[in-house]
Amino acid sequence: VMLSLIPVKLEDCLPAYCRYAASLRLVDTFWDDMILQAELFRIAEDGKELGFVSRKRPEDLLTSFFLHNNAVFRLAEVFSYVKGILHPTGARVVTGDETFLSAALDHARHVEPQAFFFDLTDQKAAPPAFPRAWFYEAQEADLPELQETGFYHPAVIGNPENRIFVMRRPDGMFMGTGHIARSPFNRSWGAVGMYTAPGFRRTGVGRSMILFLTEITKEMGLTPICGCYCQNHASRRTLESCGYASRTRYLNLYFEEKL
Repeated sequence: VMLSLIPVKLEDCLPAYCRYAASLRLVDTFWDDMILQAELFRIAEDGKELGFVSRKRPEDLLTSFFLHNNAVFRLAEVFSYVKGILHPTGARVVTGDETFLSAALDHARHVEPQAFFFDLTDQKAAPPAFPRAWFYEAQEADLPELQETGFYHPAVIGNPENRIFVMRRPDGMFMGTGHIARSPFNRSWGAVGMYTAPGFRRTGVGRSMILFLTEITKEMGLTPICGCYCQNHASRRTLESCGYASRTRYLNLYFEEKL
């Protein structure tokens, strides 16, 4: 009996990754990116598929790991094999991923929070500070200011997978930008995010944009979700003031003590 890791392309395992994402209560497009930008491997035994794992460089972290139901009873054995072959420094795991989290915790020597993931509650939010008429879908003329923010890599106008919006005063002053990103793994989610121009921070612009993005996401028939780095306390306060709450964490688990 021989376990093996076989490099694969995403198109070869996309249905499996879609089922994997659907099994998790909540992730965000940051989680998506950690898989989209990673090396993917099929875990097999004598040619029979057991599951998949991904490794993201240059961080050298495992960013996904799942086994088919008939292989879960061998979780510790298979994870130890994967770790022994790929030699990752650790794993980046969302707390809702119980199987991956359990396997990685067995080897973890150090844990650090990476991000908060949020979904919408029924908590009523105060109304926006600015009118929705000032918030519109980005056009070609907006590109220079969008690129100047450094928020998009790059900014692409008219992409239905990442709709970009701009908030602008009637006098033309650029106030900020926001987007609704679609996950390739869970098509029912719309991940919202925003950037407020420096001169308009702490004025209610960011909060207004999140409220508008939430409305638009619902109008698209999607469930709004979002995330922010754990050190970004201002973003967390803004999201919570818009009715979002975080029950989900994104964690870095390191297999060696950090010096």
